[in-house]
Amino acid sequence: MPAIIFILRVTALLLLGFSMAGFWGGWSSLFDLACHFRVQYTIIASILLLMAVASKQWLVAGIAGVCLLTNGFVISPYYKPQNANEMNVSRLSPPISLLHLNVLKVNSGKASVLRLIQEKKPDLVSLLEVDKNWIDRLNPVLNDYPYQLAQPQDDNFGIALYSKIPLKNMSVIYFGKDFHQRYFPSIYAESKDERLSILVTHPLPPISGFEVRNTQLREIAKARTEWYDNALVVGDLNITPWSVFFQRFLSESDLRDSQKGFGIQPSWPTAYPLLGIPIDHVLVSPKIQVTKRETGPFVGSDHLPVYVELRLPADGQSEIQVE
Repeated sequence: MPAIIFILRVTALLLLGFSMAGFWGGWSSLFDLACHFRVQYTIIASILLLMAVASKQWLVAGIAGVCLLTNGFVISPYYKPQNANEMNVSRLSPPISLLHLNVLKVNSGKASVLRLIQEKKPDLVSLLEVDKNWIDRLNPVLNDYPYQLAQPQDDNFGIALYSKIPLKNMSVIYFGKDFHQRYFPSIYAESKDERLSILVTHPLPPISGFEVRNTQLREIAKARTEWYDNALVVGDLNITPWSVFFQRFLSESDLRDSQKGFGIQPSWPTAYPLLGIPIDHVLVSPKIQVTKRETGPFVGSDHLPVYVELRLPADGQSEIQVE
């Protein structure tokens, strides 16, 4: 058997195995890891299909076609325009902009992060992996934000929220607990006009904290019942949209992925863009319209920034004011 035929067959079987394993993430953390690379599977299946047809390997072509259709079907909703965009603009509040970034604690590119904030001038800024050095360096720019709360830490779970929107009840709260009895901070806040709840959070990565991550998401979904109808959950959630646990979280918390309608936007790891997956999220309640969503540019972190513009339903109430 020629080597190329052997490689095609082995690749087809591996691709089929990983593609199917991703649907069984609820059974195993290893299967859950397999679900995160749907875009890569789709690209590999397309190439494999072309090579199989060219070499008349019809069994391989059939397997590649199944993988292409399966993974393509899973990612296709993210390229379909969302019905929310048909909402009457006159019944929406002015745009609210949000910039989210896992800065990477050891990132030396603090000046790049500062420039990005100054360029975007977002109404809300959420930052993860911040320590005291990060907070001190960012203060000259972020002191312009009248509402702010930061919990710098020496580990990778420091967190901060800055806002030009008047906020109340800003507090550090905790979800999840690891095997060392450590809790991980999140920041919760509400707009003063009582129209919007905001949570910034950072669960453990699944390799080191699969159960802790899933527990944290369950606890957040439970807490969601006490928030306002309009809500945002922002953060490096260490999970992609194709995980059964992510879909379960969206269902239980009545939130939707702001990525939908804008295409897949990988945010990590910046060092290996071909392996990029979307783990940095801005999740919104159903009535919030997402008018813009994008990632980038590279600012020295292993994550790309996520920038979104949102519009809340006016509901006959006064508009959210930005200071």
